[in-house]
This record gives sequence, C-alpha cells and structure tokens, in this order.
Amino acid sequence: MCSVRVLIEGTYLRITSAYAPSKQHAQRPRFFSAKLAPHITRRTVLMIDANCVPDPSRDLERDAATPYDNAGAPELMDLMLQKDLLDAARETLGDTPHYTSHHNTSAGITKTRIDQAYTPRVNGMVWTYSTLHHFMPPPVDSETPIDHVAIQVDLQLPKYERGHDVQRISEAIYARPTHNARIASIIRKHYTPPAL
Repeated sequence: MCSVRVLIEGTYLRITSAYAPSKQHAQRPRFFSAKLAPHITRRTVLMIDANCVPDPSRDLERDAATPYDNAGAPELMDLMLQKDLLDAARETLGDTPHYTSHHNTSAGITKTRIDQAYTPRVNGMVWTYSTLHHFMPPPVDSETPIDHVAIQVDLQLPKYERGHDVQRISEAIYARPTHNARIASIIRKHYTPPAL
C-alpha cells in the first residue's frame, strides 16, 4: 500500500494505491476495515486491486458452478460509503457490465472488476474513468486474455473567468421623496394590475 498527500489547485487530496489479499480470503475483510481505513479520507483518490467486486450482478461473469469468493466486498463498500467516495467506473460508465480482470479457470474464463477506482466529491473537480489496454498487454505469443487491464482516473478542473462583483446601491436612496415619487411614476406608467 502506498498513500501520499498532494496539493492540486489549492485542494489537498490523498492518493492511495492498494492491493488486497488474493489467496488469504479470510484476511480481506480485516484488510479493508483495519489496514486500508486509516489511509482513506473524504478527500482520497483510491486505486485498488480489491480482489473482490462491488456488485457481482454487474462486475462478474463466469461459468463456474461454485460460489464466487467475494470476501471483503461489504467492508470495502462500507468504507467507501462512510467516506462518501464515488465509484469512478460506475459514475462514468453507468450500469454497463465492465471487467478489468480476466482469468482462465477449469470452468472457462472468469471476468471481474476487481480493479477499482474511487474518487472524492470535491466541488469543481470532475473525474473521468478509463482503461489502458495498451499499458500491460499480454505477451504476443499468448493465447490467454490479458490478466488485468490498467485503469486510471483523469481530473478536469474547470477553467473560467471569475465573475464580476455586483454593484450595490445604498438603501439610503429610498429615503429621498423625489426618488420614491419617480419610481412610483414608472410603475404606474408600465404596470397594469390584473383584473379581479
């Protein structure tokens, strides 16, 4: 696990990269709740190989008849909800099935979204999720699918001209009878009350 604090356009963020236990399934829940949690804030960008999927109905495709070991998924989701972090893939792609990991098994290829990105809700920061298939391609002579697809989040900060201050008129102007008479004359000239 690696976690660093950075300053981006005047806002401090924490960038955390983590790898959850893959073979020690029983350790995964504790990894999320005890080891990862201290490195997660409401201003964290988390990139993680979680070795579990957020939602098996959308993030898992397999032919095996045995149950999928998704240990730790509830603990990771609880942590993300507690810190109000967004699932960047779902924010960008919606409910479309999306897979980042492809493994050959005796029952066929298992596709999962165990590689995940979570981003903070910070005003003015717009995060876009994407995959990088060319970053870690399978060997040229390989007939097996790519093991993991690299993922990334891009940050767009709006660039706009600051608005101009509103000019204010002193309320003391309404204390002048001539000014009030002029306003009343303009209203009578341009306003017709609705018929009752």
